[in-house]
Amino acid sequence: MIIIVDRLMAVLASRSWTGFVVNNSHVAGQEFNRKAGEGAQAALGWSGPSQSQMARSPTASGPER
Repeated sequence: MIIIVDRLMAVLASRSWTGFVVNNSHVAGQEFNRKAGEGAQAALGWSGPSQSQMARSPTASGPER
C-alpha cells in the first residue's frame, strides 16, 4: 500500500511541476516579501513607508563611518 501511495505522489508531483525557474530567486523572494508586507499593512489600515523602503533609507543603516 505504501509503495502505491509513493508512486502516486511521485506521478502527481512530476505532472504538476512546470519547470518554471526565475532568473534570480533571491531578488524574486525579496520582491514577494515586499509586496506581501505592503498588502498586510494595507489590510491593517497602516500607512507610511514599508520595511523595504526603510531598509533602503540611508538613515536606517545607522551612523555614517
